[in-house]
Amino acid sequence: MKDILMIVEGVGMVGVYFALFFLWGCLFPAAFHGNRIRSMLILGFLSYFSAFHLLCLPMKLLHFPLHVLTISWMAVQLGVLVICLLMRRSVMTGALGEAFRAKPDGWLCFIIIFAAGLTLLLGINVNHVSDYDAGYYIGYSVSSVYSDSIELMDPYNGKMLEDVDPYYRLNTFTNHSAVIYQTTKLPPLIEEKFSMTMALCILYILVLYRTGEFLFPKKRENRVLFVWFCLLAMFFSYSISGASHYFAYRTYEGKSIAAYLLLGIVFCASVAVLKKAAPLWGFCCLFFAGLCGIGFCNTACVVIPVMTVSLLFPSFILDRQWKNLLYLILILLPSVFWILLRFLLR
Repeated sequence: MKDILMIVEGVGMVGVYFALFFLWGCLFPAAFHGNRIRSMLILGFLSYFSAFHLLCLPMKLLHFPLHVLTISWMAVQLGVLVICLLMRRSVMTGALGEAFRAKPDGWLCFIIIFAAGLTLLLGINVNHVSDYDAGYYIGYSVSSVYSDSIELMDPYNGKMLEDVDPYYRLNTFTNHSAVIYQTTKLPPLIEEKFSMTMALCILYILVLYRTGEFLFPKKRENRVLFVWFCLLAMFFSYSISGASHYFAYRTYEGKSIAAYLLLGIVFCASVAVLKKAAPLWGFCCLFFAGLCGIGFCNTACVVIPVMTVSLLFPSFILDRQWKNLLYLILILLPSVFWILLRFLLR
């Protein structure tokens, strides 16, 4: 019975994550996301983890107890909920109304079934490769809860550390799992390898579909085929330590999220800017991707701005889009800040 309840809680946590992403997406004006629920969820994901990173990092560096971070983060979520209910109800109802009014056709049903099968496949993946780095992603979450500290207990020997591991000093994604564990009692082994994995898979498919909407604005079947072929390419272009490997076997790890999801969002947002389809949404996503990227993986503070500049800079220069060039500089500031901070904290 306990196992069944844990499974139900694990599945329910997927819904909780998307509810939170939706609420955070509702905080932005409709001009940014056009009341499109897909755009709101993507923007909500980025802003959710950006806010968590900004809250968690100083507490981690100053050795605050974990329960202080947990209480603070739950208070933030309550505040977001109150703001949405009191001030953003029109945005919420508008997005939900548009989503439910849409009539799915055969193509959309196909991608929904395909996506459900994929997320279940990865959500219950027991391949031994997925145990790589579990000492950090799972172990540190458990030891942090046990010691009521933020990564100050070695998960291998149980000894308290004088300071956090220098290599992971600026990463906070594992601390999020510890906060969820302390709040819901859902073990990180379930929360990260099942709940978070399924949420990330679904979100990645939404990113691909949103990219297809920008590339093929008038042909829904082309968008669906774009998603399908992108996912097939991920599985049949396997290389160890490549994006396909991380997506299939290490979906929940920070480096994986940076490799397939954050860079996927960067590409999607860049297409939105270049196509002039949703420039505000695109620039906003690029800014928050740079802001939260270091929370997932150290290299994100380099690969995100490099990919952003590679996609946007040539077009802005050739077309003399000086205003957009200024926006490009602004969205690169978070990444520059994290790079400088990493050198200062060495």
